[in-house]
Amino acid sequence: MKCMKNGLICVALLLCIGAGLTAQFIYNPANTPAVGNGNSWPFNLYTGWRFQFIIDKRVLGSKPLAITDIAFAGHYSPTRTFSVPDFEMRMGHTTYTLFSTSKTTRFDTILGPSPTEVYKRGRITWACTYHAWGDIGLTSPFIYNGTDNVCVEIRYNTTASAGCVTLTDPTIARAYTHSNYAPDPFNEVNWYTPIPGEMMGPIHRLTVSQGFSLVAPGQAQIGTNAFIRLFNGAAGDFYQMAASLGNTFKINLGKCSIQLNPDPIFVFSVKIGWPIFTNYAGSILPSGGATGQLTIPNVAGLIGIDVYHAAVSYDLTGITGCTNTDKTTIIQ
Repeated sequence: MKCMKNGLICVALLLCIGAGLTAQFIYNPANTPAVGNGNSWPFNLYTGWRFQFIIDKRVLGSKPLAITDIAFAGHYSPTRTFSVPDFEMRMGHTTYTLFSTSKTTRFDTILGPSPTEVYKRGRITWACTYHAWGDIGLTSPFIYNGTDNVCVEIRYNTTASAGCVTLTDPTIARAYTHSNYAPDPFNEVNWYTPIPGEMMGPIHRLTVSQGFSLVAPGQAQIGTNAFIRLFNGAAGDFYQMAASLGNTFKINLGKCSIQLNPDPIFVFSVKIGWPIFTNYAGSILPSGGATGQLTIPNVAGLIGIDVYHAAVSYDLTGITGCTNTDKTTIIQ
């Protein structure tokens, strides 16, 4: 793959060094991880859970964004480790605001028809820190559409109480079932009850990417394709993605910067691309988005390697935007 029409973009990507970008946060309801009521649910007491809570669209704003992590505030001193072997987190768009007025008791109805598995099902080990934000460590991002509410679902099975108390707030709606109510709460279709205590959902901090952004899957298997998505770009601008095995160099492009190492993978993704890096250059669609494809060879030696991605947009006058840097870990 060759760089798009302006060859100076390639030169800038390959040679320049400068300043980078930082994470952005959304807090619900506020950045106060030491204020609120402690509650044992869903991270304590029972050995199995299916738990949902709703993030109101007024918290998220009216523009698309990527939710790349979520943190909860611990309320157990000293710090505890939440560790279970079978954990999954999903997010979905929903038009519902409250469980108690939804005229349904089905989890899937609230979660929506196409939820995103943001924490791939498997083991989790998470530090539940007293009166501090603790990130879950999502394995995939959730792309918020800028219009609806968001339903967050936590499901897990374990053999003993996981032992973490988190802080709650009366503005956040929740519904749940657990091992005291259902033999297999992980797969239980209906919640036991959203009330009493519906408005006791966990306070949280979202790590997000706003503006012109890039989202890569957190993990991708050897022998498969990983799709790298751009969004919130200017329709009709050109874009150039780049991949690297590191993110310790900062590439200054004048108006903005990206953070990727100028290693051989970087050069290959920008100058040649095919067949490993497909659609890494092109035009941004009317939707403001574009998608590149990373084709991962079925080679065991790649397992455990991190591939970092970033991108720029430009028109005939020069650079118009730079994305955040995101990472994909290659797994078996």
